[in-house]
Amino acid sequence: MFCTQCGQALTPGARFCAACGTAVGSPASAQSAGPPAFESTPASAQSAPPPAFESTPASTAPYKPPAFEPTPASPSLYAPPSFEVTPATPSPYAPPSFEAPPSPELPPAPAAPPLAWAPPPAVHPSVGVYPVSGTSPGYGTASPAPSGVPLAPPHPVYAGFWRRFWGLSLDRIMLGALMLPVGLALGINVLWPFTQSEDFGPDAWAHMIFGSLSMFLVRSFAEWVYFAVFHSSSRQATPGQMLLGVHVTGLDGRRIGLGRASARYFASWLSAATLSIGFIVGAFTERRQTLHDMIASTLVLRGRPERT
Repeated sequence: MFCTQCGQALTPGARFCAACGTAVGSPASAQSAGPPAFESTPASAQSAPPPAFESTPASTAPYKPPAFEPTPASPSLYAPPSFEVTPATPSPYAPPSFEAPPSPELPPAPAAPPLAWAPPPAVHPSVGVYPVSGTSPGYGTASPAPSGVPLAPPHPVYAGFWRRFWGLSLDRIMLGALMLPVGLALGINVLWPFTQSEDFGPDAWAHMIFGSLSMFLVRSFAEWVYFAVFHSSSRQATPGQMLLGVHVTGLDGRRIGLGRASARYFASWLSAATLSIGFIVGAFTERRQTLHDMIASTLVLRGRPERT
């Protein structure tokens, strides 16, 4: 026999469980007690179908949203305070008035005597500047220069690179045409010994070198005379430069002499010796001066030279 509360084995004839103190019933009921019986649900009840639900058909009427009527706002009970501007009281202060005493009448200033006209030194060597009428030079109305005094252009126009390039090219063509007979004569004289003998000895080579040097000196002499004479002439330009409308002057805009024209020609050799860079710089300098122009202090201007 066992305790119905804790399952402890009971001593036969005991009234209470020794483990938990539970009262023990009759021995017969305690022994006959067994596990509870469970009843199974019939199979027919488990297989019963679920209840059927009928769907309500949707209405075909168009949807109308509910209408809402706005509630009118109640008038506000707040009213801003009103402010009245009090007019300012006029100030009793008034500034005193001062009257300037009349100035005494002064006698008129005597008229300045007229100044004698005299040309001042020019601001730029190639630009003539003359004084103006007035109490001091440089102010007032410009006065005309006296007759017979030439006026230099206010802004000289320098010849550009390409105009000078084509002018020099025309001069080289003309000079080559003039030197063609002399060059042929000297060339035949140099090459003639080589056509008569096949022996190219030291004498033949010396003759050839001497002949080539002679040709160079003759051509250089002809070019020096050509450029120096034309640049120092009253035209101040070579035939090629005349066709292009340019002429050579000094820094003061005047005609150069034979000595400066010669120095300008020989300085052009230095411009050519620098791989023609001395000629190219004429396109970038302020007054369009090449290297030989800077050495000889000359300018190349557009237009005809002024006749004095």
